[in-house]
Amino acid sequence: MAHYNSMLTLTELRTRSGLDRAQEGKLLSRQLAFSFRICLIAIHNHSTSSKKRIGGLFITPFNHIIVKDDKHLYTLVKYIHRNPVEAALCDQREDWRYSSYSPICNQDNNFVKATEVISWFDNVENFRFFHTEGL
Repeated sequence: MAHYNSMLTLTELRTRSGLDRAQEGKLLSRQLAFSFRICLIAIHNHSTSSKKRIGGLFITPFNHIIVKDDKHLYTLVKYIHRNPVEAALCDQREDWRYSSYSPICNQDNNFVKATEVISWFDNVENFRFFHTEGL
């Protein structure tokens, strides 16, 4: 009895999808990073729930910083919204569903205090401009 492997080889994937090597590498990198993240979350959740404790796996790399002035605040807002694009998780900041960028642009106060954030930039147009040109 012959063994049938349902997995596509990289050559078959490239041929069927029309991706070039660079696009394929980017896609595979994202998929691997996502799979690794899911695995770490599962391990973390299992270990913390079974021992009834709070683990430091996702807590320790983060820390609090003091925002020194308005320029520093604007830089942080831009940095936070640019992060998913820089990490190759999406192509544009609007595409990242966990970002506050789109709700702020749409002045949707359900997710974030969009009106307050827009007031820091005077209006939505300045907020958008700042993300493409500012600082």
